[in-house]
Amino acid sequence: MQETPEGMPSIDGAIATLVCANHQQTHLGDHLLMIGQVKRIASIEGKPLVFHSGMFTALHDMREI
Repeated sequence: MQETPEGMPSIDGAIATLVCANHQQTHLGDHLLMIGQVKRIASIEGKPLVFHSGMFTALHDMREI
């Protein structure tokens, strides 16, 4: 873990980090929907990890098809 310049935690080696400010919170049943306003984005080259249908997978380059 490392800290962003804003003092927020960030995962080492993350492909992208978005720093957001709390814009709105709404209760939806037993959930809390939090809407953030993006203040800063940082990204590096790499292949993202995707969680879909209960498992982790990678995106494939569709230009090869």
